[in-house]
Amino acid sequence: MLEQKTGTQWEIGTLHVLPNGKLCFYDIETKVAEGGLTVDTLSVEVRFTPLLERRIEIKDLDIVRPSLDLTEQDLIGILYVLTNQNLELQKQPELAMEQSGGNEQSVEVAANGGEVVANSETQIAEPVATSKKIEVKPSGDLVVPEAPEEEDEKEAWVRIVDGSMRLTVGDKVLTSLDDFSAEIPIGGEQLTGGVSWGEVTVGGRRIVDHGEFLVQKKGHALSVKETDMNFFGLDLKPELLLVKGGRSGLLFQVDLEVPEQSAMELVTHLNLTLGMAMESISGEMRIVGDLAHPLTWQALADVRAENIEVAEGHRGGYSRFDSFHFQSMLQRGVMQVPRIELIGEEVSVMSNGVATMNGYGFGICRVVAAGEKTAWVNKIQGGSQMIQGAQGSLMRPFETNDVYFMDMEVDGSLLNPMVRVANVSDWQPLLEVIARLRTFIQDERLEDLTTDQR
Repeated sequence: MLEQKTGTQWEIGTLHVLPNGKLCFYDIETKVAEGGLTVDTLSVEVRFTPLLERRIEIKDLDIVRPSLDLTEQDLIGILYVLTNQNLELQKQPELAMEQSGGNEQSVEVAANGGEVVANSETQIAEPVATSKKIEVKPSGDLVVPEAPEEEDEKEAWVRIVDGSMRLTVGDKVLTSLDDFSAEIPIGGEQLTGGVSWGEVTVGGRRIVDHGEFLVQKKGHALSVKETDMNFFGLDLKPELLLVKGGRSGLLFQVDLEVPEQSAMELVTHLNLTLGMAMESISGEMRIVGDLAHPLTWQALADVRAENIEVAEGHRGGYSRFDSFHFQSMLQRGVMQVPRIELIGEEVSVMSNGVATMNGYGFGICRVVAAGEKTAWVNKIQGGSQMIQGAQGSLMRPFETNDVYFMDMEVDGSLLNPMVRVANVSDWQPLLEVIARLRTFIQDERLEDLTTDQR
């Protein structure tokens, strides 16, 4: 039955039945494709009386040292099974560099903070002043229904000890999680458990040392509330609610608030130091749905920041941006990101795109820069050759010779996407572009350190 539910084969080393009726499974393993899940010990204690009525009622479920190792193809395969279909987009998004058909116009934000309206004759975006603001707020429809009243729910627990997770792309670890433990009440009244985790890494960099929060069981609802978290120097206020209902038996709602605050973050990587300060940042996110059926999930997110300063300690580089704005929406397995903007006087970045739950997406990023910053981009390209086969400069004149732009298009698997600079280069793996840039920065930094020591 387990193989039918999961679609994978399971191997169990040994099975012991203890005198109290507890079942203990040892050395459990299942293969997904290239990776899989291993568990040292899984023990289940069920209540005896419901068995007489041919019902299974769990009292305790203990999972010791589960280890989940996935590759890019494993994750895409799992997402495909969960969505249970190929997701097809009705239409492509209105990309920053493209013109909409007919008399419609695509709207983006230009480097000067105004809108960019596609010009039907030249197909080159022109800045138009505007004071229009776009607000994304959680809809009143995104509310999880309350669970029906039930009687006499008996106490039951799920415990996880020393769990870990790895996600790899090629031979590189993309993200990892260690020392995950949980004690979660899944039955009973007025109970409190907890979840904790150790080091979390992304792209080889540690982003979290450890974290924890309490889980409260009240009636038939499981919730995480009034828990403060810190991520990349930002204070976050998450709330989680699980109630019985839906096809899977569990409906969920997650709210994440970024209270208005100032923030500073210092990043050291590849022997380089990068500092960032934001005078003000705030945001909110909500996602709701049936836990085991991702196509029912709906979400909205909106994050804004003002007066962002970025300083690089290697050669004293400095950039200032007036504003940052991120918006996204999820519905029926498709996440649309109509707006990612970082607006400044010398450099502005404007992006939008679409991603699907089966692991694919496409989008575009336009970079608009003044002459000095354009020279800096071209210098990095000349030294690193990060974009292979580029025909001339990456940056092209934006109607005048004092402002330049480039459009980077991304398409394919979200974990191994392809990228090209429009009208400049052919498609190539984005991860290889990043690797060439990393190598260039590393070699240049080592050369500078050697010169300083002489």
